[in-house]
Amino acid sequence: MIMSVEKIRNSNNTLVFSEAAAPLIFAGLKLATTKLVELDPVTCSPGDVLTAECGEKNSFPVVILDVADLKLEEISLPRLSLGSFISYDEATDKLGSFFQKKVDMETLVRHYVFIPKDKFDSLPEKVRSILVENSIEDLMRMQELKEIFYPSMAHWLAVKLDYSVSEWIEFLNLFLLINVAGNIEEADQNAQLTDLLKNKDSELYRQIVLGSTK
Repeated sequence: MIMSVEKIRNSNNTLVFSEAAAPLIFAGLKLATTKLVELDPVTCSPGDVLTAECGEKNSFPVVILDVADLKLEEISLPRLSLGSFISYDEATDKLGSFFQKKVDMETLVRHYVFIPKDKFDSLPEKVRSILVENSIEDLMRMQELKEIFYPSMAHWLAVKLDYSVSEWIEFLNLFLLINVAGNIEEADQNAQLTDLLKNKDSELYRQIVLGSTK
């Protein structure tokens, strides 16, 4: 069943972020957030529209694509990286510091994946239906959706770990996420991912980040 924009459910629930998160969300670089289940009053399902509150004066609607209550160790690193965490150590440290609670790999967390409603509304109706009817793990393996999710993962791995292109390819292969199209020249494999992300119109960017030369 294809879900129309009109049938997307509205919710009064709010996801709270720092003011600095707003431009990252709008740029498609922050697509997820992690909360502690014991402290999180939000209830929602994929397809719900929540308010993203980024500071006192910046609020906008986001569409929930996936929400799951899991032990931290059960969340894959690709999924975590959509919200900027690039390791479990970073997740436990920052969540523990923010919520003033002991957080470890056994801690039950609620992980949300979302996109701004304006972006969601701009997508074809078939794509909107796919986004709210499949798990994020499945969505990240769909070639036609990689342009939504992969720039976020690549951004955080480049910024926080200074990944090279070859390290990015290894990350994708490790989690069975993508087959990079064609042969990559050695010089390109040794390039820094940060440099590649500066030219998103290039064929090399599409080949290496999105696994497509189209």
